Amino acid sequence: MIVFNQINENTYCDSVTLVVISNKLSFIEGIKTALVMMGTTYNKQLMRQSGLLTEQGEKAQATDLIIGLEGEHDEAVQKALSIVMAELGYSKDPESRAFLTNRLKGNIGLIGTAGAGLREIAAIIAKNNSGITQIIKIEQKKVEEVIIKNELLKGLNSLKEDKETKIILIAAKLFHDDVMKEIITAIKNIAKPVVTCFLGGAPTLVEESGALAMGTLEDAAHAAIKLANGKEVEKINFTLADNQLKEWILQESCQLKTNQLFIRGLFLSQPHFYESLFIMKEKKFPIYSNIVSKDTMSLEKVTISKNHTLLHLTENQFTQNLSDNALRLERISEEAKKEDVAVILLDLIINCSTHEDFTQELSQAIQEAKKSAVDEGRYLCVVASVCGIDRGSQNIMKQEELLRQAGAIVMPSNAQATRLAILITENSR
Repeated sequence: MIVFNQINENTYCDSVTLVVISNKLSFIEGIKTALVMMGTTYNKQLMRQSGLLTEQGEKAQATDLIIGLEGEHDEAVQKALSIVMAELGYSKDPESRAFLTNRLKGNIGLIGTAGAGLREIAAIIAKNNSGITQIIKIEQKKVEEVIIKNELLKGLNSLKEDKETKIILIAAKLFHDDVMKEIITAIKNIAKPVVTCFLGGAPTLVEESGALAMGTLEDAAHAAIKLANGKEVEKINFTLADNQLKEWILQESCQLKTNQLFIRGLFLSQPHFYESLFIMKEKKFPIYSNIVSKDTMSLEKVTISKNHTLLHLTENQFTQNLSDNALRLERISEEAKKEDVAVILLDLIINCSTHEDFTQELSQAIQEAKKSAVDEGRYLCVVASVCGIDRGSQNIMKQEELLRQAGAIVMPSNAQATRLAILITENSR
């Protein structure tokens, strides 16, 4: 067996992307184990325990990316390495890596720490036939906030000076107060229109900056599109026809029993988690979660949901090796057994692909969950959204159709999926 490490210095990538890349590599013939991780102390410990950390890998810093491969022969290792490079976007755009894959050219510049959130925004912009100049992704997980702040301020200045960028959109998790003050000051000094979405915080936090502050990724994307086209900005609740929404709400809610009251959100994307949390808190829903914040209540055990529960499933409480989607598949099955569950809310990110059966596995889990509920004399509603730009090897419509065939309602965005889940549960009371 060959154990190989490669360190890509100062290379940032979000955890969701690393999860799906690591999973895809495990299906390559001749590869026994594969992990792609940021070089934090915790992650290096996981790689060490898996027998994947070499002397070279030990040198990685928290801001570096480590590729760890165990293969039967050099050919398999090299094939896996080339796939990692392609998935990260090195062969396409070394400046912004995977986040500029399949982009449409336009005048909107994106910057932020929310990797999957930036991808969601880019997807919405593409769906509306608008485009971007560049996407600047800054790693936030397990990196010192001062580094994040400095990189964000540098990125903002870059977009400020870029002649092709007419609109700037910032999507990031909320920072501490002193960092937010510096960011607000920087925004004040930008003459171009700026749209912000600080996940986990109220839009009013950045009002003094002069930016257009939005609470959801979707609203931020649509605001940037409107500004780019010289149109008036308005918030988006749904982009589907009212009669279709009413049909779904009635169809789903009338099949629920009186004790089926709660939503269970199972997210692989942290930005989607925070987006759904923001929307549900607006409706005054009390939320239990594995993420500790002022807007959530802690679960006694993260493996046991309670009432309205939103989970970010790529947190360390759940994942010990960034392997695959198996955890969520198991959790869907568990939640389907709960008599008080009305709706299971899911996100699917396919811009950076997993193995070919990824969506098929999720669809099968949904189908089995709905059947198990029926077998116990109940109905189970599943609402999902698919995040990706319909220009790559994986066709969005095909993935959505697989989920529909399994019995899920597929919405145009995570925000709309969350709003529909709320309306279904409210209408069933």
